[in-house]
Amino acid sequence: MLIKHYIQYKLAARNEHAIHSPFVFDLYCRALKPQQGRYFQLIRVAAPDLNAPTRIEDNPAEVANIVIALKQLPLLLKQPNHTSTHQPIKTIKLLARLLKYLKPSKIVDVGGSLGSSALLCAKAYPQAEIYLFEASKEKATLLEKALASAPNITLEIGERKTLFAQVLEKQIVPNIVYAVHYTYEELSAYLHAWQMQTNAPLLTFILEKPYTNAENLLAWQQIQQHPCVSISLDLYEIGLFFVGKNQAKQHFVLRF
Repeated sequence: MLIKHYIQYKLAARNEHAIHSPFVFDLYCRALKPQQGRYFQLIRVAAPDLNAPTRIEDNPAEVANIVIALKQLPLLLKQPNHTSTHQPIKTIKLLARLLKYLKPSKIVDVGGSLGSSALLCAKAYPQAEIYLFEASKEKATLLEKALASAPNITLEIGERKTLFAQVLEKQIVPNIVYAVHYTYEELSAYLHAWQMQTNAPLLTFILEKPYTNAENLLAWQQIQQHPCVSISLDLYEIGLFFVGKNQAKQHFVLRF
């Protein structure tokens, strides 16, 4: 199944020339697209109204620190056979650039992968407050010790089914929700809770590996049609969708 979907993605994926949304064009050129210096010089001249879209550079030392932290995490949790570096280096760089572009003040991680997603966000964008929700109290205790090096992560106990309602009840209004394992019902519940929040900001969902299993794939395909979702971006390794963006529904399959 993975091979079939990867081939379909490669055939469908396009670059900036197929993007007709100013918001997505700016996001793609500054944070998602593989970096090419000359192109950015061209768009500075051709489109000066795009708020000076200077590219967001990869920092090799920063990426190395993230990789080291992700490798150490399963050892700290005494699970050496588990790999937390499930994201390729290319994807780690992409996520670091994306967070710098979006500048979130609050990120909610719905759990999964032994806390590696929350740790990646914490190391890539330490300015954000990150809330990691974990259903198991025993696992949360282990994570609390293992994530001591990331003071911007707050651990919360919470079930996935009612997670987002709990988030908003605690007055945590995130800019980004990061999910590793998810169903359409869970994502819909998050969106319903978000609709009830009158002061909610533009919300970005980062769905990791939407093609990994049938549950993730079905959720990814269905959520694109949800009435709250205005823009969705398929990058194969991650899926992005935006809620609260006041524009017509659009879906893009993009190279990165």
